[in-house]
Amino acid sequence: MTHTDRSRQWFVLHPGIPLPFKISGEVTIVTDSEMKLIERFQKATAQPKLQYFVMPNRYFNSTILMEIMTAIRDAAQTLP
Repeated sequence: MTHTDRSRQWFVLHPGIPLPFKISGEVTIVTDSEMKLIERFQKATAQPKLQYFVMPNRYFNSTILMEIMTAIRDAAQTLP
């Protein structure tokens, strides 16, 4: 869950010198309110979901990746 904030502001150089033109800005953020909403939703559903990410490595073949993913799953299942 994210949202994008957009703005159009005066361009300012590093030491704080404003220039005579405006630029558009855009940033994707997650606010505290959105995080609280997600936490409330997770508590209400009470169904934890296991998620993990394994960085690709040129030295990993498919067998090693499966071993890593299995170890992560097994370790996560022991968590309260």
